[in-house]
Amino acid sequence: MRYGIPVSGTTAHSWSMSFPAEVEAFGSCSACAAMPAIQLIDTYDALEGARRAASLGKPLRAVRIR
Repeated sequence: MRYGIPVSGTTAHSWSMSFPAEVEAFGSCSACAAMPAIQLIDTYDALEGARRAASLGKPLRAVRIR
């Protein structure tokens, strides 16, 4: 964002693990992405990750499971 370069792709598991809560990582990823985000939802529990990603209420381009 700082240099005007669009962000794309998915985050790493380490990204999700660097936040106190997975939903915070999803929110931060969505805020950085120029288009709807691709969320990595299987860091802890894929089904719960899907629920957390959906709870943000923002459009998703896709979800990724390893």
